[in-house]
Amino acid sequence: MSITHTSLTGCGIAASALALLVACGQSSAPVSEAQPIEQRQPQAEPTLVQAANYTYTRTCDGSAAALLPDGRIVIGNDEDSVLRIYNLAGGAPAAEPDLREALKLVSKKGEADIEAAAVVGDRIYWVTSHGLNSSGELELDRYRFFATATDANGVAMPTVFRDDLLKDPKFPSVDNAKASEAKPGEGGWNIEAMAPGPNGSLLFGFRSPLTDTPSGSAMVVPLTNPAEFLAKGAPVFSAPIPLDLGGRGIRDMVLINGRYLLIAGEVSDGKRFDLYLWDGPAKGNPPRKLAADLSDLNPEALVDLGGGKILVLSDEGDTELPQYGDKKCKNKNVKAAERRFHGQVFSLAI
Repeated sequence: MSITHTSLTGCGIAASALALLVACGQSSAPVSEAQPIEQRQPQAEPTLVQAANYTYTRTCDGSAAALLPDGRIVIGNDEDSVLRIYNLAGGAPAAEPDLREALKLVSKKGEADIEAAAVVGDRIYWVTSHGLNSSGELELDRYRFFATATDANGVAMPTVFRDDLLKDPKFPSVDNAKASEAKPGEGGWNIEAMAPGPNGSLLFGFRSPLTDTPSGSAMVVPLTNPAEFLAKGAPVFSAPIPLDLGGRGIRDMVLINGRYLLIAGEVSDGKRFDLYLWDGPAKGNPPRKLAADLSDLNPEALVDLGGGKILVLSDEGDTELPQYGDKKCKNKNVKAAERRFHGQVFSLAI
């Protein structure tokens, strides 16, 4: 199998191509794409009721997650480049495939900053933040768009990736130059959400930047050709869709029963979170805030479990651990076995 690698020319790197063999046991047959999404008429306003709590170990957060066909969940992390496969009820991961080689990461710490996942057919798309690090420095590893196919073990290694998704952004209502130069917490590029869109597209949700409108709306950007782009083509974007989330960005989004559930969160490190329901790009309706108790969570990722159940995963990397002298969970000296984060299941009646 070949891996196509297009360099991030927007960051001053010359375009190149390379091929390598990935010994992962994955079939070379192309994965299928889902059929176009039906836009359903909204019914009664939904309510959310907490139904269960789970604890997951060996990492401090799940910044991106997807449901596997066997009912387990696969989680990506913004602190390393390992996918972890868990039983829904929590505990230690059953498998931890490391993506550093497949994604050709160049930094010693091997952190791709995986932020979002979306299931389309038997393919799971993944995207990293596509922004500078917290110090405002360029790290090329943070520019990755790739996909994994599901297999008997959970997921197979990606066989292709792109690093030029935001090579030359020209989105209206946004200061593109400023977004390319600013830290993520100060309005720089920061993709944190992704979900299936109509007709095989993907919708990217940005935590930042917000639009230049007075209210500062969050931004959803449709990529109309994800399969073609991943294979060899150029990305084709539709016009950004502004969403009024009270001056906040999008932390994650998931498609459920034809509508989208979104986490709204601060561009910086504030703790003001809410869940919103949005009818999607075809309706033109504004998102509506839902009543949900998120006080025990730092919500980072959403998973549609089916049957009206939604898993909300919490980022607990900044949780202080007394056994380590109040060092944070994400501190490099904390043993993997003592790292943990939580998820809560909500019942969503639509």
